[in-house]
Amino acid sequence: MIKKLLSLVMTVLILLIPLSAAASGADLTASIAFWFTPLTNTMEQDVEEILLPKFHESYPNVEVDFQQITWEGVTEKMEIAMSTGTTPDIFLDGTARTAKLPPSGLVEDVTDVIESFDDWYDAVLSIGQLDGKHYLVPASTIACSALAVNVTLAKELGVFDLLPQDRESWTFEQLYAFIEAAALAGKDRGIYGTTLYAGSQTSDDIMYTLMLSNGGKILSDDRTECIANSPECVAIVEMLKKINDNGYCVPGAASSESDNVFFLSEKAVLAFDIPAANAMIQMEESYRDGLVARVPEILNYAVPTADGKPGMDSASWGANCFAIFTNDNDADTIAASKAFVTTFMDTPEMALAIWNYTPTYTPVRDIGLTYSNENALIADEVALRADWSGKYSNSTFGILESYWPQVRTFFYPELQAVYAGIKNPQEAMDSFKGNVDKVLAAQ
Repeated sequence: MIKKLLSLVMTVLILLIPLSAAASGADLTASIAFWFTPLTNTMEQDVEEILLPKFHESYPNVEVDFQQITWEGVTEKMEIAMSTGTTPDIFLDGTARTAKLPPSGLVEDVTDVIESFDDWYDAVLSIGQLDGKHYLVPASTIACSALAVNVTLAKELGVFDLLPQDRESWTFEQLYAFIEAAALAGKDRGIYGTTLYAGSQTSDDIMYTLMLSNGGKILSDDRTECIANSPECVAIVEMLKKINDNGYCVPGAASSESDNVFFLSEKAVLAFDIPAANAMIQMEESYRDGLVARVPEILNYAVPTADGKPGMDSASWGANCFAIFTNDNDADTIAASKAFVTTFMDTPEMALAIWNYTPTYTPVRDIGLTYSNENALIADEVALRADWSGKYSNSTFGILESYWPQVRTFFYPELQAVYAGIKNPQEAMDSFKGNVDKVLAAQ
């Protein structure tokens, strides 16, 4: 009798095991909360009009409560949520915040989501990886740095032939020569060779790219010391100082907070970090509004390298990434969350909506996405920048560490001092090193 009873109990348990696993497709019933930062100005609309209809085609019984969080408020909101156990099921944000989540033990292993796509760009796969497992799903790569050139102006000024034909093979000496020639040729028209700005810390990523591509390093390999005062890094600051001192850039480099206005108004031939496609999209809008007289041809050129060969080393903030919080470990909720993230990644229209407004690109090559635009040149520039972002982005030198927001505050005041003639490049980078070393010592 006892044996029969035990046998019956075991049979019931075996039958119950599948019931604890998650349902799928139309059978999956759950309610999930999705928080995200505004990747574009129309992100909420894109989620509602593009992503949710696609998701509900396969998962009609999953309710999605989505909320956009401002850039200014996201850090505090997430800190409170994590400390009070009120985290969302899905969180989408940049790696400055999401990269801290895997070690917390609060987020799900999403290796199965990663493995459901075959052709990731290598540059993004290390983000969120811990002990051989993936805890973040990169949603869109944050674009690599690249130089933007108003090719129409360059041809008018007779300096186009100074640019590399393959758009990658050139040295810093050749870059300087191009800026100088453009400035001299455009002087009578009030056109400068380039724009520089140090009034905002957002100028720092292109500066790291210039230094890395010249063979320099920002931190030592063990990240215990700043070595950005090396000859390779100082040489970049010396080049920028020379451009400023000789009047080859738009005046006011020490206080300017952006280079967009001058470049988009065709007062500068080259900008140090503007996506060409986005620049042309903005200028098309301005042209339709009657604010500009034309839409010039704008192309991206790779940052030079020390030896003049292709292969820039581009500082990158990584990718905007999805994290799925474990919360109460409900199988259906987790399954629904993974399905939602997978749907986002597999929706070309969502990637296109993001591409149109930001310099971010899909981290997966083969999602069936063909970027289209009435202007074929814009489409080509998007594809090129996406390819470069996948090949040349570098997020491994410390930029994703929790202390980097403090590190970056030290750089632009030093650049301001150089442009203002208060410090020479070596003094500025020595000072930068000293401040960063104090931060590293406190870790």
